[in-house]
Amino acid sequence: MKKLMLALAAPLLFSVPSLAAKKFSCQGLTEEQVPVSITVSVDVNDYAEVKFSSADFENSWVGEHTRLYRTIGGMTKLTTALGDRTEYFVKLEVADNGQGTLEYEENDSGWEYFASARVQCTRQ
Repeated sequence: MKKLMLALAAPLLFSVPSLAAKKFSCQGLTEEQVPVSITVSVDVNDYAEVKFSSADFENSWVGEHTRLYRTIGGMTKLTTALGDRTEYFVKLEVADNGQGTLEYEENDSGWEYFASARVQCTRQ
């Protein structure tokens, strides 16, 4: 009986999309003190609309391979990507108090942009 309960509860503990926020708006600074801003909205089909901006760059795109879940420790984690070679990629980890980390990367036909930042996020 204990194994059955664990088997039923484990997916809920490790991945509960219905409890996770569907929209994040975050601002923060990179290690180089460059301000960054990102908004990620996830729809019911697990597509993610990404809007990113920094002091010298901005872009918008729709991620096709989105994963949004909460961990046992209470972190909400989101990853999304676009392209067969993952030319566009976002990894966002947010605690319940809104503090988090962001990794943003673009690598498309020789153009590369990467930002890693500590961010403060609001969830909706």
